[in-house]
Amino acid sequence: MPHGQDGHGMSLRARILWLVLAASFLPLLTVVWLLLEQRAAALDQAHAQLVARADSIAKDLDDKVAGTAQLLFGLGRVPILSSNDKAACSEFLATVLQEHPQYTGLLTIRPDGMLHCDSLRSGRKLDLNDREYFKRAVIARRHVVEPVFGRLTGKGVLQIAYPVRDDGGDLKFVLLASLNLEAYGQSVTPSLPYPNMGLQIWDGKGNLILREPGGFNGPDARPQSTPDQDKLLLSGKAGTVNTVGMGQDARIWATATLPRTRDTGLRLGLSLPEVELYAQVDNHFRRTLLGMLAISAALFLAAAALAEFAVRRQTARLMTAISHLDQGSFDTEIGPDYPRGELGKVMSALDRLARSLQTQHAELSRTHAALERQANYDSLTGLANRNLMHDRLDQALIYAHRAHRMAAVLMLDLDRFKTINDSLGHSKGDMLLKETARRLAECVRPGDTVARMGGDEFVIVLSDMASVDDVQPITRKILHAMSQPVTVEGHIINSSVSIGVSVYPLDSEAGETLLRNADMAMYQAKDMGGNTVELFTSSMTHSARARLQTEAGLRNALAHSEFLLHYQPIVELKSGRVTSVEALLRWQPSQGNLVPPAQFIPVAEETGLIVPIGEWVLQEACRQARRWQDQGYDTLQIAVNLSIRQFADPSLVATVRDALQSSGCNPASLQLEITESMVMQDAQGALNTMHQLTELGVQFSIDDFGTGYSSLSYLKRLPVHKLKIDRSFIGEIETDENDRAIVDAIQTLARKLTLRTVAEGVETDAQLDILRELGCDAYQGYLFSRPVAATDIARLLSNMPA
Repeated sequence: MPHGQDGHGMSLRARILWLVLAASFLPLLTVVWLLLEQRAAALDQAHAQLVARADSIAKDLDDKVAGTAQLLFGLGRVPILSSNDKAACSEFLATVLQEHPQYTGLLTIRPDGMLHCDSLRSGRKLDLNDREYFKRAVIARRHVVEPVFGRLTGKGVLQIAYPVRDDGGDLKFVLLASLNLEAYGQSVTPSLPYPNMGLQIWDGKGNLILREPGGFNGPDARPQSTPDQDKLLLSGKAGTVNTVGMGQDARIWATATLPRTRDTGLRLGLSLPEVELYAQVDNHFRRTLLGMLAISAALFLAAAALAEFAVRRQTARLMTAISHLDQGSFDTEIGPDYPRGELGKVMSALDRLARSLQTQHAELSRTHAALERQANYDSLTGLANRNLMHDRLDQALIYAHRAHRMAAVLMLDLDRFKTINDSLGHSKGDMLLKETARRLAECVRPGDTVARMGGDEFVIVLSDMASVDDVQPITRKILHAMSQPVTVEGHIINSSVSIGVSVYPLDSEAGETLLRNADMAMYQAKDMGGNTVELFTSSMTHSARARLQTEAGLRNALAHSEFLLHYQPIVELKSGRVTSVEALLRWQPSQGNLVPPAQFIPVAEETGLIVPIGEWVLQEACRQARRWQDQGYDTLQIAVNLSIRQFADPSLVATVRDALQSSGCNPASLQLEITESMVMQDAQGALNTMHQLTELGVQFSIDDFGTGYSSLSYLKRLPVHKLKIDRSFIGEIETDENDRAIVDAIQTLARKLTLRTVAEGVETDAQLDILRELGCDAYQGYLFSRPVAATDIARLLSNMPA
């Protein structure tokens, strides 16, 4: 063979084959590298999902603890639990337990540590002074949690104890709920993502109190301490993944702690065999790798049929696509004009891989954006939610502090939104909220934040203000915008807002305090009638404190019988005899002077205490009426005022019936006084309630008649016996012809409707003469008598002519 021939022994075909071979394996190696990266990422993602699942279960268990605490808080206010009737108490707890099967039991413990009643209705005597949860609950101000094993069942439970205290802070009793951990574990494990995944829970001492699946075979079979490998997990940091064991016995562990209930030391663990976690990832890796090897082999076999130019050009396209994949660019495809053969299939496969990766990347981006929006924006209005509002407020305060500027918090609440929502429906109420959000957003500057806190409550954060005066143009704009009618599906709604304002740094430098101050100012605006703006002042804090003290005093007054009734006579004009009396509530604290009704009645109305107070008034008035009946005053009627809340209470009829039956009072002796506005809030409902009460024999009168909105079409249908003419028409009846004309009109209306009339606030003989001339039936006022005690009424009656 000549020298020149073997100096270049590699033929062109061989070169092409080597080049194609190299080009075939180069993308293969790149894809293998990507697959390895994907495998590692998939393992990391699986670990992260395991940790997230452990955290989710821990949070769910924590939520159940919090929910139990809320349940116990509510049960603590049920009077029957603090009564001495153990049977009734146990029966009530048994009923509650039927509605909450997640608990193994509910019970109450007296302060001396003895069992009072339990949901099992066992009637057993049990000393619980040695229970750790009882010792902690005795001195705690909130609920305490302790993981234990049931002494009878041997099952792991969470004992959640809640101390119920009186207004003075003394312990009344301890409510205990036993959360069934075994049932909880059995409800959780079926939803775990791997077949052989297990759930375990340890207490703060390292004792295993729950193992699912598997459980324990009785209390004697449960482990008394954690194995060494589990102790390693308990000592590790929660939220991490650890591998315990070797080879086929190796297990992946993820632990988590309860995010809020940390004082128990509870730790939760999820585990599964390592081979099970890795199997899916490794199988996918092997299948993909084998597929790529097959494609590469096919490319190599087809290389002999390719020309050098075609192979080089297609290889260049292929390498470019791989380079884009390697750089994370998935939007550049090789193109549909694939060459024939295996090389074209590889290109097509790479394009499909790029499209798949691009789709996954886009989906991840959308999911991230959706999660971010869900975390920061209100789903109904699209405004910032509470979370984002707090962040924006913090940023505004930081900037104001650095730049020596001001910031303001506006708390807004729609006036009469509940009435609109109840009358038109929640869907239309939601449409009103959306329109409110749109208008508010148009009223503020670009750098300000409008947020919805929930319901019909909104917050506006005004940042970067030079002075307090900068708030006024915005509030005026908001009031004007919100006063414009809103049309919702053919309904024209006239709405308005009440606005409370607090300013940084004048009112506070803390965001939470600014929000609280703005909230107080907003409620002041609502008390002023709504559709107005109130700036926070320090006096509001004092007023709020005074209202809280009054509320606490009212609760104490109910508990310690500090209420009493005075009675003001109602005198018949013709005979001059006392035909009825009006019961008027008075509050006499055990230490202090008599509290005026105007000082405590509004607080009782606002807090809802007016309902139990009103029940006491009905009971006491009926008892007093019965005493007068026993003294021979059979025809004397007693009038009791009903509050708005009391009249709307569904149990009103039952309350009146109970007061009449327990006192033995003649129903005809009881007269209930209501106002026109109370009736017109829900005319049909009021009519139904009044008919039910009149069927008992009770009579009705309209109090303060002529001062409120009424409908004659409803008035003629109401089962009313008497109209009480408001004192505002009587005070100047001697000099004001308008007042005299109004009283005359009311008297004429009553006569046509066969109703009796009573004039309130009569203080002079001249007023009485005019009322007698107009034909009024009866009168009430200081001219005859001020409100007096029951004993004074008896003396008045005994001294009257026969």
